[in-house]
Amino acid sequence: MNKEKIAFIPRQYLAVIAVLLAIMMSVLDGTIMNIALPTLAHDFDVTPSTAIWIVNAYQLVITMTLLSFASLGDIYGYRRIFLIGISIFVGASLACTLSTSFWMLTAARVIQGFGAACVMSVNTALIRLIYPPQILGRGMGVNAMVVAVSAAAGPSIAGSILALGSWHWLFVINIPLGLAALVIGDRLLPHNPPAEKQHKFDKISAIANALTFGLLIYSLEGFAHSENRDFIGLQIALLAIIGTFFIRRQLKQEAPILPVDLMRIPILHSPSVHPSHHSRHKCWQWCPCLSSCRMYCIIMPSKSDCC
Repeated sequence: MNKEKIAFIPRQYLAVIAVLLAIMMSVLDGTIMNIALPTLAHDFDVTPSTAIWIVNAYQLVITMTLLSFASLGDIYGYRRIFLIGISIFVGASLACTLSTSFWMLTAARVIQGFGAACVMSVNTALIRLIYPPQILGRGMGVNAMVVAVSAAAGPSIAGSILALGSWHWLFVINIPLGLAALVIGDRLLPHNPPAEKQHKFDKISAIANALTFGLLIYSLEGFAHSENRDFIGLQIALLAIIGTFFIRRQLKQEAPILPVDLMRIPILHSPSVHPSHHSRHKCWQWCPCLSSCRMYCIIMPSKSDCC
């Protein structure tokens, strides 16, 4: 029997459980809060348009930092970024549970978003390291299924929890699950294979990436909520300037944060390639586009093989 076929033993399955637990929590927390918004608006005595920032803050941070954390995973190791992300996520979930004001909860959600971005940015790469090549598609399929089920089940889970207890329990459930993923991941997740050539983290591109996607999403939010047109126009102007600089910079980089040239691959134009890191909220729907670019950087051994 082929040695590669017998290498996939229960130890690897446990490593996959750590990854799937983490991605499940990250996606759930993007959808689960929608049901709790009326309750939170009442408890904190804020308007519905203000309460929505409990959701927006989490999703916006993920969108702005997803690619940067993926790049850090390439440099410092997917396992390290994953474990740091889980630690941040669990700590932030505890802070959310203990929040006594709207702004304290929103700040904790921002920190939680950073943790979720760490997890989402490297989960596909970790699955690629865990699964043997001949069954890698199975691993990708399981990952996509967990993401899709988590996104769909979020509102139902939130409704069940709120029917039995307070909104605090929406965050409490993350703590034991996150600790389990952290312990399993620390013991079983593989390290990155040795890199042929190391590259430095491009801080300028990371800032430009965050501003580009942040301005893009915030401008769309402005249109949706009929904000001041002059302010929206200023955001769009800044988006055009910073976005153009960001794209031009990526085209010149040897190891870009956003591999623009990969968009020449026909399959990337198909929605079937997206790993579906999204919910019903429009901000969240940008994550598949970002993740698919990083996924193809990870899976394809070289650009010459892709094109």
